[in-house]
Amino acid sequence: MNGPQPQLQDLTIEQKRALAAGLLREKAGREASAWPLSQGQQALWFLHRLAPESAAYHLHFTARIRSRFDTAAFERACAGLLARHSALQTVVVERAAGLTQ
Repeated sequence: MNGPQPQLQDLTIEQKRALAAGLLREKAGREASAWPLSQGQQALWFLHRLAPESAAYHLHFTARIRSRFDTAAFERACAGLLARHSALQTVVVERAAGLTQ
């Protein structure tokens, strides 16, 4: 036997985050992996198919950084953002039954 399990209040913040991330991955694996697109998503998909090179729905922003730029930290921040927001990882798939994400 492994002995008593630690209580949630006894875990460090890092352990709590790791536990939450594991539970979310487990839940995501149990859920259906294909969902229909909303009407807005379908409209954007259609417009992209109509003009794939268009930047009409891109938001542009320019910033001047006047200090040392830590590229590795920026890459970690972007990776963390992608990991936390599944909408940024969404892929549209064309199937016989229609479009799914």
